[in-house]
Amino acid sequence: MYKVMVEREFSAAHHINEYQGECQRLHGHNWRIQIIACSNILNKLGIVVDFRDMENALDKVIQPLDHQCLNQLSEFSEKNPTSETIAEHIYTQLTLLSPNIPVAEVRVWETPTKYGAYCN
Repeated sequence: MYKVMVEREFSAAHHINEYQGECQRLHGHNWRIQIIACSNILNKLGIVVDFRDMENALDKVIQPLDHQCLNQLSEFSEKNPTSETIAEHIYTQLTLLSPNIPVAEVRVWETPTKYGAYCN
């Protein structure tokens, strides 16, 4: 299995409803997003997918999230904007907008040592 990964960042605020602790209050992160694409085969150029295509697709998906309060977006009206649900949202949008990219996993890092993920 071949894997390729690209990474981007965006800044946004959120809070976790019904959480017992500091995260129940509004706070922000510089979210680091990684998308990992996998394939058993390489194309005629010897790649899974062009890194630029992955970066462009990810940029389109995260742009509406940048510098927002995620709790106020319709995408998170019925669920908390946690690392895991943000990863699921990004995965879903990528697969809808760029079906040619074989996304296997999306990782959403809140801090340099903590991430949540959504996997295919």
